[in-house]
Amino acid sequence: MWIVYLYWIRAALVDIGTLAAEGFAWAFMGAAKPELKAIALFGTTVLPYLAIVAANAALLILWARYNQARFRGHERHRNAVSVGPADLGALYSMATADVVACQAARLLTIRHAPDGTIVEIIFDDNGVARVWTQAPPAESGSEAKSLAAVSLNSPS
Repeated sequence: MWIVYLYWIRAALVDIGTLAAEGFAWAFMGAAKPELKAIALFGTTVLPYLAIVAANAALLILWARYNQARFRGHERHRNAVSVGPADLGALYSMATADVVACQAARLLTIRHAPDGTIVEIIFDDNGVARVWTQAPPAESGSEAKSLAAVSLNSPS
């Protein structure tokens, strides 16, 4: 796309190069002042492009004003529903107290089954390593849930 655009404006680029070379030679090398013909040629080359840019800008401004008038007073974005510990517990089949303990922990290790369900969560609860486990249904056929506590200070 850019190659096509550059091909279309190649004449303007050539005119810019000519004007820059003549202007540099006039300003720094004592050459004659750039001819009015070169400046006029550049203007006639760039004028259609400026008209297209102005038309595009006008269309975009009109479209924005139309959308402002059309959607004035309509709330497009709604606040997300707040999710609490009870909701998360119901989603992950955990007790609300365990969800709150996981949220308060500084470090969590979560292990997932191949189907994406949570199998085990290991978290620090005030110096005590707590492990929440749920056997995946594919392995045991029942949803066994347990919460065990192990002291982090004791060697085990």
